[in-house]
Amino acid sequence: MHILIAGAGEVGGHAADVLSSAGDNVTVIDLSATRLERLSDTLDLRTLRGHCAHLEQLEGAGAGKCDVFIAATQVDEINLLAASLARLLGVKKTIVRVHHAAHYRLHETHHASELGVDRLICPEHLTALDIARTLRNPGAIAIEEFARGQVLIQRVLVSPTSTAVGRRLRDLTLPTSVRVATIERSTGAFIATAESAVERDDVVTLFGESKRFEAARKLFQKGKTKHLNVVIMGEESVAVWLCRVLKSRIFSVRLFVHNRERAEELAGKLDHVTVLRADPTDADTFAEERIEVADAFISATDDDMMADQLEAIADPTHLRRVTEVNGLRSVQ
Repeated sequence: MHILIAGAGEVGGHAADVLSSAGDNVTVIDLSATRLERLSDTLDLRTLRGHCAHLEQLEGAGAGKCDVFIAATQVDEINLLAASLARLLGVKKTIVRVHHAAHYRLHETHHASELGVDRLICPEHLTALDIARTLRNPGAIAIEEFARGQVLIQRVLVSPTSTAVGRRLRDLTLPTSVRVATIERSTGAFIATAESAVERDDVVTLFGESKRFEAARKLFQKGKTKHLNVVIMGEESVAVWLCRVLKSRIFSVRLFVHNRERAEELAGKLDHVTVLRADPTDADTFAEERIEVADAFISATDDDMMADQLEAIADPTHLRRVTEVNGLRSVQ
């Protein structure tokens, strides 16, 4: 395939690496000669210095003959305009990276297709969903989602005290939009039927409508859903997306922000979140806000040193481990 990528940054560069390595004919357009030179030195592709939202430069890059156009610059508006122009020139498929919710929600109103955009991708939103899935489903062995999160597949370990143990699936009151696909146990795995009986320590694979998953999961895992105290550090788009995704009665969210104006802005947008202008890596703030008793701490900044500082002052008996999720540091 002939693929044109607008933007030679982290996302555009990674896409160029993957696609050129797969044998596709890749062209990358960017204003930065340094970025383009870095790509051309290591990858087998064509580079072009220019503005991806200028019609004549897109035309010169061969947009009209391309199978796919990927807009991956740091500016949403430029990405959307570039995709629209590329579509006018004859590109078969357009993929646009966006950061902000106002632009990502274009797909909900079908305006994206009117602009010539086939697919909108928001890495920050995907990261927030990944973190939220981990927090919401600590008992799930594996989780996959489809249709923008509306359909889920989960592998869940059946607890010994579950009400499902010893009963056939036909006797369980599963939500109508959730079903058991397979059952795994020490003797092997098999496709579940209505006559299949559930045993303790089985692993059941559930699939169906995401909003009904909690009710289905409770049939196989005993215990009430715990109310979770979550602390987030950061003021960029990932932190904001995560706050939005965690809007639920089971989460109590505190967001620590450095900039006063940004704190006031986010306090107005996120009415379910307690926004604090403070530094949680400061020992006094850490103690005053009792961060050590939080169920999860998520560092959604670009500064790895800040997460390291937090780990250094955290009581390891409370904040037990540091993990990395899609480039973000998370202390849980």
